[in-house]
Amino acid sequence: IILKLGTKEFNRTRIGIGRPPNPNIPVDEYVLMDFSDKEVAGLPSLVYSSWLNRLLPL
Repeated sequence: IILKLGTKEFNRTRIGIGRPPNPNIPVDEYVLMDFSDKEVAGLPSLVYSSWLNRLLPL
């Protein structure tokens, strides 16, 4: 992204992972799992609200 934009000055969105809901799932496997359908469906609004909050701070 930096190479494409030619700058390091751009907004970033950090997405956390948390812990596996099932303690029997190793953390490394959980981190590398595909997003669930519910998580995928929520990404656009999450990214938009993050962008909007950065653009229009309260």
